[in-house]
Amino acid sequence: MEGGSLGGWAGVTGADALALAGELLPAVSGQLPCCGDIHAALVEALVQLRADSDRYHRLRLADEARDMLAAFLVATGQARQQPRVSATVRGWAIRQDPAGLRRGLAEAARYWRAQPAPYTSDMDSGV
Repeated sequence: MEGGSLGGWAGVTGADALALAGELLPAVSGQLPCCGDIHAALVEALVQLRADSDRYHRLRLADEARDMLAAFLVATGQARQQPRVSATVRGWAIRQDPAGLRRGLAEAARYWRAQPAPYTSDMDSGV
């Protein structure tokens, strides 16, 4: 399956969550989004994609999608890998304007859609 499956949910990929999160970010965050808003946008994207009805599982799926974003950022040289995934994403996010955050999520979605194998994280899922 292309795009990195999220927790085995057929039809919903991490790339889908990343792409929709980029579109939802302005509504979730307001004028000045921060890295926590990226996670909130991922959760909202999963709600809209109907990835799962269980809140805690949606949070875990959002963590997996955030892991994918971090791996993309490191792979493309846009961020340095930090001990925690959230720190990797935060280090990138603080240097972006709102358009840059949305663009980064869209680029990550395109990147993962082009990958032939499912994504598995080498990074931890720490917050």
